[in-house]
Amino acid sequence: MKSPQSLPSIRGLANPTQTPVPALPPLPIDEVLPRIVGGLEDSGLVVLRAPTGAGKTTRVPPAILHAGLVDQPTPRRIMMLEPRRLAAR
Repeated sequence: MKSPQSLPSIRGLANPTQTPVPALPPLPIDEVLPRIVGGLEDSGLVVLRAPTGAGKTTRVPPAILHAGLVDQPTPRRIMMLEPRRLAAR
């Protein structure tokens, strides 16, 4: 398992069998990705709350996969809950 400090930036990662993906613009979540991964390594659970557009759904799952936290001795899943507010009637 990689330490959070050794994680490369998510920006610019590409599937090696395809044409490289252009570098992604920085998002606010990027600076705390190592802490998120570290929390998952320590306790296996992280609750993340950030404003819309911070990068929660686009950056966190790839960081978890890249850190090797899904295929540990017991395969794990990434579960994301995205509550939606219903309009008042």
